[in-house]
Amino acid sequence: SAGKLDEFESIIFVTAVIREFVEFATRMLGWLAEQRPTVYYYSPTWYLNYLKFFKMHFTQSPFEYYEDDGLGRKGMSKAVVAGGHCPFWDVCMGTCPFEIKYSLPFIWLDYFFNSPETFETPLDPRTIKWNWKQKLWYSFWIIWVLAVAFFSLAIYYAPWSS
Repeated sequence: SAGKLDEFESIIFVTAVIREFVEFATRMLGWLAEQRPTVYYYSPTWYLNYLKFFKMHFTQSPFEYYEDDGLGRKGMSKAVVAGGHCPFWDVCMGTCPFEIKYSLPFIWLDYFFNSPETFETPLDPRTIKWNWKQKLWYSFWIIWVLAVAFFSLAIYYAPWSS
């Protein structure tokens, strides 16, 4: 038999529904703000930061590519590609159009912890350079994410686990 939804052993269905709801609510709130610009006046700063980053996904075309400029990015997309809720991966991949010094791999936190000036003016991502502290910061977080993923899978597939 096909089974019922509550018989599935995976939580992926629930997380996918939650994620899609958040995406839909975000787009609807953005649309509302565009229809009634006075909404921006009453919006908290973190939400305005978030909308600026989120809108960059739609203003930079994924079909525009870098020309040969000597920086090794010929043929790469100019688009912000990794997601509007968490700039961390865009920063790591070099596709973030804002100079976020220290990003976190958790949704929405960057919008709370960075000043509005960070999200004021989009930059060419190729011009953003990291110092050694930023390299250490992002190396730590990437290793942390990979370690959490590895240990989660190792525990899940362990003989004494599920």
